[in-house]
Amino acid sequence: MTEEERPTSDSMRTHRHPRKQTDDKLKLRNILNISFMTLTIVAVVIYFTLPMPKGMPYFFICCFIAVIVKGVEVSIRMTFRKNKTK
Repeated sequence: MTEEERPTSDSMRTHRHPRKQTDDKLKLRNILNISFMTLTIVAVVIYFTLPMPKGMPYFFICCFIAVIVKGVEVSIRMTFRKNKTK
């Protein structure tokens, strides 16, 4: 390949790299994801270890809190995407 046939660095770039999230939002999202996973595991453990009539409210409360935490994390993620400029 001759020097003239070689593509330049500008022509090789076909897409832009997305901007990195700010550290505070990324840390918050990671904390929320870890808490979601922990609450989900706790809910499964509650489901299989506590007797059904007695453990069912604890299971539902734990699942409800996990869904709320995940919803907050997703809303933070979507808010960041909407504010992204080109």
